[in-house]
Amino acid sequence: MQGTTNTTITGVALNYTFFSSFAIIDIIVPNNQHQVILYEPKEKQNIRSLRRSIKLGDQIQCTGIWETVPVDITTIRPTKRLRVTSIPTCLKMRAVNAETLQRLKVLTFGPPKPSNKRKRQKTNSTPSTTTSTTTTATMPTGHSSKTNPREKGRIFAQFVIDKMKGIEKLNQGTGVIDVAGGGGHVSLAFALAGVKSTVVDPRDSCGMLPKRDRKMYRRALKNNALVIKFDTFRAWFGGQTVGADDLFSGGNDDVIDTIPNCGTTKDKRKSQELMSGCSCICAMHPDEATEAAIDYAILHNKPFFVTPCCIFSRLFPDRILHNGQSVETTSDFVRYLLEKHQDIKIDVLGIDGANQCVYWTGRS
Repeated sequence: MQGTTNTTITGVALNYTFFSSFAIIDIIVPNNQHQVILYEPKEKQNIRSLRRSIKLGDQIQCTGIWETVPVDITTIRPTKRLRVTSIPTCLKMRAVNAETLQRLKVLTFGPPKPSNKRKRQKTNSTPSTTTSTTTTATMPTGHSSKTNPREKGRIFAQFVIDKMKGIEKLNQGTGVIDVAGGGGHVSLAFALAGVKSTVVDPRDSCGMLPKRDRKMYRRALKNNALVIKFDTFRAWFGGQTVGADDLFSGGNDDVIDTIPNCGTTKDKRKSQELMSGCSCICAMHPDEATEAAIDYAILHNKPFFVTPCCIFSRLFPDRILHNGQSVETTSDFVRYLLEKHQDIKIDVLGIDGANQCVYWTGRS
């Protein structure tokens, strides 16, 4: 039986199941009540749009007509569901964190069932060097990588040094800015090569190398006159992105500086000096700061080397290619960055994972 009056409900997306022509979304409304949405668009391609626009934990709003579903004694879903024909509206991304979402799932569906999937057995066959190299060059897959972080940093830093034809230009002013550098593996590689660099990252672990790498770094500083110390600076490069998961940063983030837009007030003096005097902008998998790093470098005529990884299409829905197509894949994102300036080039690093580096070496 189906009603005739439109009803609007708001809740947090708890679970969803996608089919070829429709989708079922479980949501939790106030007072922890469980409701079910049946989304059946006229065009099947809208199912794909729903996958991109709604994520678990988002607060969404749906308008539709209530209908009764057959009762099954084994089901845990309500006997009524809301049938909608338009894409549900996302009111707030990440309205609840992962821990709260998991707790709500257990309360609604019970504890998760053990997986019956069998683990794939390892084989003793080893691919040839040629095959491995080809895979590395053609399979950009985000942060997923088998390459050691220290080795990734070394390969990236050496690529920058080679393209800049030595370390002389890189050591000018305040040196290299390592955007979203995390623990500092890229800056470590620069330091070992004798290049000044500063890790810029909002996390309280900014520049904190793992114990093994710290020991190696201390020994190198003590025994090799070429090696220099790298600096750290806690800051949001490009500012905090609305809707991004900022819980990873830790610490008292109210006092963190923001780059760029630096130097506009007196309290930004440190970031102004750091950025105005830098020789190059480098970013190895900088996540949300990818576009901001390139935009800043282009605006201020700074050489840059950026290896993009995650796309974050939900956080940046306004990214559009010159042909009018929205940025939805890694290839789209790289193309979007290349379209920012006619002199930007692209090359492939000798690592697996996201390995396409877009760069500009500056004016001759």
